[in-house]
Amino acid sequence: MYSPALPLTGWIFDVYPTSGGMVVWIVDAEGKSHRLVDPFQPSFYVGGPIKALRQLAKDLHRMRLAAPVGMTRRQEFWTGESRHVLEFLLLDPEQQPALLRQLAVPRPGITLYDCDLAPALTYCHARGIFPLAKVTVDARREAPGAGGMTNDQCPMTNAGTGTANPQSEIRNPELHYKVEGSAWDLEYPEPPLTLMALTGQGDEQGRGAPFGKLRSLAVACEGFDTTIEEGEPETLLAELNRLIRRFDPHAIITDWGDAFLVPALLALARRTDTPPEFDRETVRRRVRSTGRSYFSYGRVVYQAPSYPFFGRWHLDSRNSFILREAELAGLMELCRLSKVPVQKMARTSPGSAISQMQLDRALTDGILIPWKKGEPERWKTAWDLLVADKGGLVYQPITGLYEGVAEIDFASMYPAMMVHHNISPETVDCACCPDNAAPEIGYSTCRRRDGLVTGRCGRSSPAARA
Repeated sequence: MYSPALPLTGWIFDVYPTSGGMVVWIVDAEGKSHRLVDPFQPSFYVGGPIKALRQLAKDLHRMRLAAPVGMTRRQEFWTGESRHVLEFLLLDPEQQPALLRQLAVPRPGITLYDCDLAPALTYCHARGIFPLAKVTVDARREAPGAGGMTNDQCPMTNAGTGTANPQSEIRNPELHYKVEGSAWDLEYPEPPLTLMALTGQGDEQGRGAPFGKLRSLAVACEGFDTTIEEGEPETLLAELNRLIRRFDPHAIITDWGDAFLVPALLALARRTDTPPEFDRETVRRRVRSTGRSYFSYGRVVYQAPSYPFFGRWHLDSRNSFILREAELAGLMELCRLSKVPVQKMARTSPGSAISQMQLDRALTDGILIPWKKGEPERWKTAWDLLVADKGGLVYQPITGLYEGVAEIDFASMYPAMMVHHNISPETVDCACCPDNAAPEIGYSTCRRRDGLVTGRCGRSSPAARA
């Protein structure tokens, strides 16, 4: 199951980093799961004085975190101008958190780009794939990276950085994918997935969701239903593992799984030394009791810590807005379009999916994505806010009974306006087009280049146009 013969045809089930590359899970037409490991080193870019770049290259090489490739030209996001930057390769995708900790140390004159992008996104972009894509995968042996440095690249020599060009190193064969169809297809083949539902019942402190002791565990899969009653923890875990081995589900769907059920089962496993077989590979787990709280639309929202599985999906219906509102089909659609793995997408918002689509577009266009992308809004007076933010105008009809009434709906009105007027963060009040101002508010939009948001909104899916 973990060392399939290539070529292999199936669906991209999951993608996540491992030591030296990315783990790719493929589900074939018979529903069998296959684990592949693809050597992968994502690129990131740094701008600044040559002396500072050389010192940074030495520091990262000494820490065995990244290696410089050479100088190249990329498009700056805010100005649209091409600038020279030094390209680095992250040597191990699993070490991205350690890299970001080192890059967070202030270095005068240094500007960082693309370093905090999710490895799954950069991998899918580099290989031309997306979650739930039907592919034929094979191995190919060639130099890693994008096929060598271009003519305008100036490699930093050993004398300058203390390291060799990583593109000359011999590595294991990387994977090559032949993708069937597009992420934007309205109709597409879906993988044959087996779903298992787990529901825990707790005591009177909250019926086990999210507080209380686990009293019983209901299991449903493929028309089979059973309830494992409270008893010896070893018996409960052994029976759960037996059912997981029997049905071998691709996805386990829970109620309060992140907040209660999974940590409760892990706590039982610590007492009995009988871990639940949620994962298809060996994983050392610990119980995490602290989630995060955030402010959204006038209320404080608590999100429990997530417990994703490896080789399977864990989908918590109580911790997933998308799964609750759009069900599994809608979740899979968003994953295809945004290049976000299913378990990650289930625990984020549709707005996050749109952000990932914009990042993917930036990678396609060769646009540098600055680290810590938050750009503070410029200061406005009370009068500026009054003029610019009037809100919508709503006509209230006279109360009564009417015949022959027609309803007109503006489909995707705001995105259509953004595309028509080229409204994007980097195109508003650009320096090159001050004469293209909007009435009253005085903001201008660029006429010389399309904005990142404009380009992504303009590439709407057939489903959005239907």
